[in-house]
Amino acid sequence: MTMQLRPRQLRDKQRIRQAFGVARHVLYRLPTGGGKTVTFCSIAADVAEGGGRVLVVAHRRELVKQAVDTLLRFDLAVGVVCAGFPPPARGVRVIVASVQTLIVRQLPRWFAVSMVIADEAHLAASASWRYVLGTLCASAWRLGVTATPERLDGQALGDLFDVMVEGDEIVTLQALGRLCGCVTYSTDDAPPVPTDTSERAAAVAMSAPKLVGDVVGAYLERCRGRKGLVFASSIAHAEQLVAAFVAAGVVAELLTGKTADRDGVLARLRDGSTTIVVNFGVLTEGFDEPSISYIGVARCTMSLALWLQMCGRGLRTHPGKVDCIINDHGGNGELRFGPVELVREWSLEGKRTRTVATADAALAVATCGKCLALYARREHKACPRCGAAPAPIEQRLPAVVVGKLAKLEADAFEQRQRDKSRATPPRPAPSWADAGLWDRYEQERQERGYLLTWTAGRTRQGMKCKQRKGWG
Repeated sequence: MTMQLRPRQLRDKQRIRQAFGVARHVLYRLPTGGGKTVTFCSIAADVAEGGGRVLVVAHRRELVKQAVDTLLRFDLAVGVVCAGFPPPARGVRVIVASVQTLIVRQLPRWFAVSMVIADEAHLAASASWRYVLGTLCASAWRLGVTATPERLDGQALGDLFDVMVEGDEIVTLQALGRLCGCVTYSTDDAPPVPTDTSERAAAVAMSAPKLVGDVVGAYLERCRGRKGLVFASSIAHAEQLVAAFVAAGVVAELLTGKTADRDGVLARLRDGSTTIVVNFGVLTEGFDEPSISYIGVARCTMSLALWLQMCGRGLRTHPGKVDCIINDHGGNGELRFGPVELVREWSLEGKRTRTVATADAALAVATCGKCLALYARREHKACPRCGAAPAPIEQRLPAVVVGKLAKLEADAFEQRQRDKSRATPPRPAPSWADAGLWDRYEQERQERGYLLTWTAGRTRQGMKCKQRKGWG
């Protein structure tokens, strides 16, 4: 092997090995930029050298290429199952595949999988991933890797992975100099999380996001000259922001799923001829440019995973880079998730039984662009009040209000969350919950100032414990 792992990567690799001593399906969590790819490629190399065959699965072409490039640095012969690549050469012991291509083409008959490695494993609860992991690779050892072991829809990963190995937290990696420090500016003027946690209520809250402050103005005020990414709310919004940056004298380019010269845009960002790339739905995963030191979040989201993925694009270290400034115009940090470096608890049990829509996928409710009436998209193909056809999702623009972003710090954020919890009286038990457990934990939640979401997780744990012990 030509690559050498850092001490903490070697430590995590040993922990994963120990986990496989008690379980066949292991999930490994490490923040974006912490070195997940190198660690799992080293494990793949060990299995291949021992005579096994490894399948690495990813959902994006960029991630496939990233895994191939890293595996080659371990002096491995690597095959690829992905559109645009030749079929794997017979005899290779490691194949990297995209989920979509793998379902269509299948694996070569001679490639008996010993271990399957799922990159971005928080996606593994979807039907396509379950088919690959549970059917095509049913008898293989399974390793999932992710920075955020949580799905937006709350589906648990515990039926796909038996144990979770947790690497260092973001704040630890920052202290070690493995990730750069960051300063987040956020707002509490954006739409709060709805008290009604149903799918429809969430969709209403996020379908017409309100952004606080001028994105370009905030960049010029505290980030002028920094290279960076902006995450927009729609294609039309991204186009609008690019025009505003250019008008302000900043070299900016647009990147969406419809951009033809995608590689060219990113190459110009890397060499510095482009300063800002405004994207919609593209650069949240599989893109690494360490010189980025500004992230503009010009959108709202209900997904913690997406929030951390967006912010994580700016946390890699680079010569001369002091820190990364994150301007959060959607209030995601202040109102929902806290700063990116906040220490969080993760679980394989899933967070919710409900489904929540993101800002992009909030299709249940539409606001008429002509008369401003609000109506259900499923029941009405056009506005029931004036008959106007709804604008395509990608053409919707968020409302922008005048306001300032304030610095967001972990300790202050946690104290505000505790104060909010203590000020919220005990809530009635939802239909799925054991009322006795819920009431008990709600009382404890308010007394101790735990997060409002603590009660649900604790109640589920208590209910499972009752079932195992045969209570009630």
